[in-house]
Amino acid sequence: MEKKFVPSSRGQLFGGPSIKKTSRPSHKVHKNIRTPLATYISKEGLINIAWGFGVSASGGGGSFVDGINLAYTMISEGFTGLQTRSIYDAPAQEMSAISGGMGAPSAIAGGLIGFIPSCKAALETLNELGQLPYPITGITPIEAGPVNGLLPIYLSFKFDYNLYDCDGAGRAVPSLTNLLFDYENIRFSPAGVSDIDAVTTEIHDEWDDGAAAEDGLRDVIITYGGAIGLAAWPQNGTQLQASELNVGTYGTADRLGAAIQEVKSNGLLLEAYFVIEAVNEKFRQLIWRAKLDYVYSDPDALEQGYDKGYLVFGRDTIELGYEYRLYFLNENLFISKHSVEGTFIEYVTTAPSTIAAFFSDPTPPDVLQAAADDFIPYNTGDMKYIQNLVGKEILVVVTPPAEKLYQQDVEYSFVDVLNSYFNDYDFNFTLNDIYPASID
Repeated sequence: MEKKFVPSSRGQLFGGPSIKKTSRPSHKVHKNIRTPLATYISKEGLINIAWGFGVSASGGGGSFVDGINLAYTMISEGFTGLQTRSIYDAPAQEMSAISGGMGAPSAIAGGLIGFIPSCKAALETLNELGQLPYPITGITPIEAGPVNGLLPIYLSFKFDYNLYDCDGAGRAVPSLTNLLFDYENIRFSPAGVSDIDAVTTEIHDEWDDGAAAEDGLRDVIITYGGAIGLAAWPQNGTQLQASELNVGTYGTADRLGAAIQEVKSNGLLLEAYFVIEAVNEKFRQLIWRAKLDYVYSDPDALEQGYDKGYLVFGRDTIELGYEYRLYFLNENLFISKHSVEGTFIEYVTTAPSTIAAFFSDPTPPDVLQAAADDFIPYNTGDMKYIQNLVGKEILVVVTPPAEKLYQQDVEYSFVDVLNSYFNDYDFNFTLNDIYPASID
């Protein structure tokens, strides 16, 4: 393995598309509810978590099929259970870091098992060359997605890292700037990076925050095949204990996944489940059961390391003369209403709310152990399955985001991303378009 140390250039080493920043007030400060409990992940829980992440990931976070496959792979390799840790019990003189993949989900779809060495190599390179004060013993999951949520479980199971029951968003996000890690007083660098095949690794120390890293890493992703293994935001236990990360990630996904599997065979029951669960009245109307009418994937976006495009659903079936479009940039980011001729009418909902889609699949992959016509929460990494389901039933569900995303004003960062990557589609967002705007 070739290891490189990339000297500091304070953001000048790599170019890349810049995210235009919306000015925002100083971040609100809220203290975590300090629960000492952490989730025990059983074999059954592992499968539940994969299904739960299929929903909470908001259409991204890596292929759902890959996540399920990784869960069963762990069980075949001897996984019997794993005790996660609470961030509030993190040892002061040990380091933790995020560990996962970054880039287009489709770049590793179907090859997740082969991608694991890339994530491991990035973490080891950060530990060896990052000049950290203490060794890395812990992993803080970057986001709640099928790949980036389950990879930390695998790395902890196989290589004895402490796994913290937390994540940086309570959903999956398209940009490093959308993560709660970026709202802590912690530098992004030093960061370990590995190419998709774990042949070449690098250490970068030039990026202070998520915005600088996002700009720099996009060129790295293009160079290394559309996705990279990444380890970054190293912090000691004292810093982790004081963080504002989303907590209880695995326990929440376990409960959600178990419930989804009970009703996935029936669209009416699945819809009813979310009507009951979406107790906030702002979200209760944001559930649609319709037909999937069209799928568009932007061929140019892959060159930037993204899966980008939109799904059309409900054409003339939700409301005569109108259709709805679900736009994604790795993750589902907004739904807009259009005339059936394509004229934009209005924004319906946006991130940071979680926007999940379930697809009725007559022939789901065997690894899912699902029946014909079960509703499957496919993600953008599963586009090869989604493209074959035009004309089939789809259930689109909007649920509240993790409360801390609003507490830390992360909605501003989503406005930045939406305008940076969808202005070429003639969209223009302001903070007033972020809906629902708050949690009651």
